[in-house]
Amino acid sequence: ALTASWESGGNGPGTRYDARLSSDAFVTIVQVSTEPQGAPSAGFTGLAANTTYFLEVRAGGRRGELTSFVSLGSTVTQANPPAAFTTTFAGVTTGSLTGLWSHNGNALGTRFVARLSSSPVDAFAAGAAVVSTEPWTVPPAAGFGGLAANATHYLWVAAQNRSGAVGTFVLLGSTATLVLPV
Repeated sequence: ALTASWESGGNGPGTRYDARLSSDAFVTIVQVSTEPQGAPSAGFTGLAANTTYFLEVRAGGRRGELTSFVSLGSTVTQANPPAAFTTTFAGVTTGSLTGLWSHNGNALGTRFVARLSSSPVDAFAAGAAVVSTEPWTVPPAAGFGGLAANATHYLWVAAQNRSGAVGTFVLLGSTATLVLPV
């Protein structure tokens, strides 16, 4: 969801505002009108995750006249949190493993930050290994090396949107590295 607000431009109560939101240079438009009387703001719901949206607004007078649309800039919606994949871990050895997860409906270009922690309750536990992924691998994955043998590791992953905002870390599972031979 997104709420946009703007200045009234000196227009009084009863002014109608038409706000247009678009992710594709206004070829496709989600239009909201505060008609007949409204505050200089509009809310939009049902937006795609990790998508850049552009906003325009115009005022409408009581006699039916309309101003030209004025650009209010752009914003990026938050990315969806990652979700568990069919197999959460692959290539587990005595000192390395690969974590896997699902895109969970995120748009092309979504990056993820993966943390391998020794804690099931804290992605930021001391000594956590961190990997930032390149966008849109199928499935998203992160390799971790230099791990202790026969130790339990917890995979925490957060999605990062196009503007660089990192979401909440989600615990996707745990596994143990293999034991060293005697």
